[in-house]
Amino acid sequence: MGKEKILNEICEILCNRGHVQKTLDPLGYHLDNSSEEVSGETKIIDDLGLDSMDVIEVIQDIEDKFSIDLEVSPDMKMLNDLAEKVAKLIN
Repeated sequence: MGKEKILNEICEILCNRGHVQKTLDPLGYHLDNSSEEVSGETKIIDDLGLDSMDVIEVIQDIEDKFSIDLEVSPDMKMLNDLAEKVAKLIN
């Protein structure tokens, strides 16, 4: 599975948890209550505003979705970092 598909799945998880909004435009997701697009460059803490409990819940959802064990590290700051880590574990 490619990184873009993984990123889209992560965005869907974030949408299901109410952290981003799904839109009808081709890019698909915006930050909650904003017109700012969600992309691989979106920062997990700074842009999405996730607290530590939110991060844990999202990581658990990602682990369930992809049947992996994902260790969070301080260098995983953007959604791209997270998608790349997932890609390495499933490919």
